Amino acid sequence: MARNNPRGLVPYRHMTGHAVIGTRRYSVKSDNPKAIFRGDPVELGDDGYVRVIDTSGVSALERGILGVVVGIMDSNGRPLTHDKPSGGGFLDASTAGFVEVADDPYTTFLISSDATAAQTMIGQFCRATAGSANSAAGISGFHLRLADATASSVGHRFRIIAIGPNERAIGNDRVAGSEFALNQDIEVLISDHDWKRANVRVGVTN
Repeated sequence: MARNNPRGLVPYRHMTGHAVIGTRRYSVKSDNPKAIFRGDPVELGDDGYVRVIDTSGVSALERGILGVVVGIMDSNGRPLTHDKPSGGGFLDASTAGFVEVADDPYTTFLISSDATAAQTMIGQFCRATAGSANSAAGISGFHLRLADATASSVGHRFRIIAIGPNERAIGNDRVAGSEFALNQDIEVLISDHDWKRANVRVGVTN
């Protein structure tokens, strides 16, 4: 049911129908600029390390999104899932470690929206913005910024596929649009994916 619950991006399914969503382990450098939480979208830097994406407008020649973090480990490869009570399972800024990233270009994700979606947004492109993360649980604060929904992919790194399957059961009068409500989960695909592009730089023909 729709509620204001930013928690980043959660892997949902694969566009081919495969049940398994693949992940890969990547390194995080000791000078990473932002803390990393489960559900954060990340990019691969020119140095070969991953970092959380910049939520401002995408600049020309910027790399595409690599995927979404689903697991976090310290610099020894120890999962940060049992570091209570001192930590919430996230990798702090300026801290080396490893992350498991759902990096298949055809994985879709569920993400909480910051407003009310509309039928006209299906198929459009959108940005995600970072709200306050849940440091106690190690969960991302990213949500979908529906005010940015547009038919143009320029500067918009996610594509809206549908509202979440848990939302479609709300209301019976779907033709009239009662299927859409505030803060619903939205199913999205990374449209600007690093592994899917012929050239990994924004502003260059793919």
